[in-house]
Amino acid sequence: MGADVYITTEREANFEGLSRGLVGFMIEQASRDGSYYVYYWRDSYNLTNLAHTLSMSYWEKAFENNPIKFLERLSRASDKEIERGFEERCRRFGCNPDVKILELLKEKRNYLGRIFEAGVISVSHWV
Repeated sequence: MGADVYITTEREANFEGLSRGLVGFMIEQASRDGSYYVYYWRDSYNLTNLAHTLSMSYWEKAFENNPIKFLERLSRASDKEIERGFEERCRRFGCNPDVKILELLKEKRNYLGRIFEAGVISVSHWV
């Protein structure tokens, strides 16, 4: 389970330099819809959930009322915010902070950032 989101942009996003090993499954889902581009965003309900790491939730009205603004906030999270949130979640759930999960969270943020650079115009979602 998790948030499955499709993001439509005006321009093609540039994913050069992003780790295909970490976010490649989302990059590979990109498609074209007429003159627009559609990108897939998956935020699983586990320690790799970027929203939960930042004390946000897809079940909040903030996401339902304005999913673009919500996702943009995720895309602009700083490394420090992600690191603090991840450490807090690990303490809360009694697990050791895994550097690979932290890297994935940051790369997911970077992936979203590239999509927003391409001019987001709409979002469709299932949570």
